[in-house]
Amino acid sequence: MDKWVVYILLAVCLSSCGQASGNKQVKQGTDSLQNDTVVSHPVDSLAYAYLKSGRIMYENGDKLGAIAKYNKAIEIDPLYMLAYYNRGLSKSKIGDNQGAIDDYSKAIQINPQYIKAYFSRGLIKSKLGDNKEAIVDYSKAIQINPQYIKAYFNRGNCKSKLGDKEGAISDYNKAIELDAQNINAYINLGVEKYELGDYEGEIATYRLAIKNCSPDADLYNNLGRALYDLKRFKEAAEAYGEGIKAFPNDGKLYYGRGLARNRLGDKNGACEDWHRSSELGCLQANALLLLCGEK
Repeated sequence: MDKWVVYILLAVCLSSCGQASGNKQVKQGTDSLQNDTVVSHPVDSLAYAYLKSGRIMYENGDKLGAIAKYNKAIEIDPLYMLAYYNRGLSKSKIGDNQGAIDDYSKAIQINPQYIKAYFSRGLIKSKLGDNKEAIVDYSKAIQINPQYIKAYFNRGNCKSKLGDKEGAISDYNKAIELDAQNINAYINLGVEKYELGDYEGEIATYRLAIKNCSPDADLYNNLGRALYDLKRFKEAAEAYGEGIKAFPNDGKLYYGRGLARNRLGDKNGACEDWHRSSELGCLQANALLLLCGEK
């Protein structure tokens, strides 16, 4: 089967299997509510009481109620940094992205070293497509804390979107240096190397990830695809097979192994895999079952 036909099939499989081989797994870090207090707001203060009440409402899914409580805390103290930060987080769940940015910016204005606000503002800016400004925020967070793994990872994502592949690779490598079990950084690093034509580097990255990290279906899927691209079909089938051992209900792994087995001349094995892939919900496998004499 032609390489580009395979890519088309895999791309169609994306919607029915979960994700296709070769597709980059871009995953963002997340922000979270601050649970610390500040000296000016002891736990028996009214402002802190509103802050705590807002946190409880947020955690119970009542974002609007949480915002109302944070508003009360800010009315009492217009310089209550944590109230602005938590209100910004609540606004970003309800889709008020600009409101979230404004609150994170206010928290930064109150405390220019407030690292979580830079990171969270970067998340929103990236979500809105302003990757250049998101990089500025992530870079500031890294300046404050050079060990901030999620900031390196997210900055790498932004650089990738802007076409700065080398910059993205540098950031993913730094994230891995700080956390050798950061599976998402390995996956994105591997795909960046693929896009630069460093296919052996891509494969080496995935193999290192398998050695260092907990099993991950996307990782085995990407490794199998990379080996398939280089026509190393036996190794590709083995990679998919290892993934299937760890994730026996992942349809895309059977789909990929079927492609590799087919190229090895093992039509029966390929058909078995495509049949299982179809059973697991990969609708595109149905098209390949036509090659097996099934409708």
